[in-house]
Formats: sequence, C-alpha cells, structure tokens
Amino acid sequence: EVAYVGGNIATLLLKNNQGALSNHDLSNTIICGANFLNANLTQTNFTEANLSESQFPRMFGAVFAIEFSLDRKFFATAGSTCLISLWRLNDNQPFLVLEGHSEWVRTLAFSTDSKILYSGSFDTTIRSWDVETGKCIRVYSGHQNRINSIAIDESNQYLTSASDDRSIKIWDNHTGECIRTLQKHTASVESVAISSKYKLIVSAG
Repeated sequence: EVAYVGGNIATLLLKNNQGALSNHDLSNTIICGANFLNANLTQTNFTEANLSESQFPRMFGAVFAIEFSLDRKFFATAGSTCLISLWRLNDNQPFLVLEGHSEWVRTLAFSTDSKILYSGSFDTTIRSWDVETGKCIRVYSGHQNRINSIAIDESNQYLTSASDDRSIKIWDNHTGECIRTLQKHTASVESVAISSKYKLIVSAG
C-alpha cells in the first residue's frame, strides 16, 4: 500500500517540530517537494519512498571511511556520494562538505596537527584539504587504479598510498611528488601504514 503525504504538510509539521517525523515508518510513501533541511530524521524509515524534489541537508549514500582528527574536535566521513563531510564532535553537526573527487572516496587520514585532511578515491587520486576553509590544497596523481588506503607519517613529511594497481606509492607531502613506488604485491593492496620514526612501511593485500 502506498500512502501520500503532501510536501507542504510535511514541511509545516517540521517547521513546528523538527522531530515530527523521527522514529516513523514512511516506507513506500510519496512525499514530494518537502523541506527536510532542518529536520531530525533519526530512525525515520524512507525505504522505497518517493521523495522527488524534496530537500535534504546532505546526500545519502554508503559510508566507506570515518576518521577522527587527532585533536578530537571533529571527524570526517566519506563514501559513495564522492563527497567528504566534516563534523563537529561537540554537537555532531556537519560544518563543511568537500567536493572534488569524481568517484567513491575509500580512505581518509588527518595530519598530526589536524589542519589537513587527506582523501583517497576510486578515481585514482589523493587530495589534501584545508579543514578550516574546505579548499583543496593539492591533488596527488600517479596510480593506475583505485586507491584503497592512505597513511601519513608522524612528521607529516611523507604520505603513502595503496592501490588496486598492486603498488604502494610514497609521496613527498610538501611537493606532492611521488618519490618511490613499491611493487612487490601480486594483487590489490588493501591497506598501508607508515612510521618515519621506525623507518617502516607495512602493507596488506
């Protein structure tokens, strides 16, 4: 059975009470043109609902990566929307959306001072972002297939990346130049970690 809820009615309900639709089952419902920008939709079920022309505060999609800043002030999420969201930990609200990747974002890493966020994507690039302004600082290009994992060393000098192209790349973080490519894996490299203190890179395929 399909129920119809007018977009204007839903918007009016939420204007008076932001949580009016939370914990409700609205599956298979037609809600066209509603404004959900300030709504609390916790535990709201929209399975197979028609939400055409409705407005939401952020895009839906699968989340593939979550990373906390080392100063514990915020965290980042990324996934199938190709977007990266930055969230404040004190109120769990998003404050920046980073846009630039053209395919799924698979992995995230923060600099040790929490001022820069790094993202690796299935579009074969890595990007660095200023977490204060949201601007892309640099694009690291060189992999031939999607990127599965990135890691930055304690000094913020070196960035490493692991890819489906069976390689690990080491990047000079200040110039964006790839300074070495490691190719000992015989299949996709799924994870990588780096420690400049111990002069060690660990990878898993």
